[in-house]
Amino acid sequence: MIGYLKGKVIYIDKSDIILLTNNSVGYKISIPTNIKYLIDQDASLYIYTSVKENEMSLWGFTDKKDLDLFEYLISVSGVGTKTAMSLIDVKGFDLIVQSIVSGSYEELKVSGVGPKTAQKIVIELKSKLAKLTEGLNLKANQNLNDNKKINLFLEDAIEALTSLGYREQDIRNAYNKLDDLQMEGASDSPSLVKLLLKVI
Repeated sequence: MIGYLKGKVIYIDKSDIILLTNNSVGYKISIPTNIKYLIDQDASLYIYTSVKENEMSLWGFTDKKDLDLFEYLISVSGVGTKTAMSLIDVKGFDLIVQSIVSGSYEELKVSGVGPKTAQKIVIELKSKLAKLTEGLNLKANQNLNDNKKINLFLEDAIEALTSLGYREQDIRNAYNKLDDLQMEGASDSPSLVKLLLKVI
């Protein structure tokens, strides 16, 4: 299996690149969208090789810890390579690991990962990933807890407002319009509902 590749980027298409190695072989590799390369730029990537019945694909990461997390994620039933990459791309290493270890499954919801899959990820990986949190700081823990509370308030607010006839998308759009100062006043679900009613 291919575990590491180094070469020159000769082609870029969204989240895929072709890496030309010194032995004149070009490898097509899927990478997180936050990794930006230019044509003719040198690149070094840790690789996961996915082999299926009719397909072989390569998934690349600049950091070994991201590759390790990717492999943990795809070990969970129902989480494929594309879903695992999307999680890492959208959420990032620190937030994913913190969310899993703290049991905050709602933080893991992205396209392709609903509540059931997110809960399964937490259940299967919580103990395995505990050791990876050693290098994460206390501030990240605090931010995660704060975000968890706000997300719970938002879900309650959406339930309350949709029962009044408001559309969920309109509620979420209103939520996104709230600034930090306004959010300081959202100490619970009812206060968040009042804020949202002002901007919907």
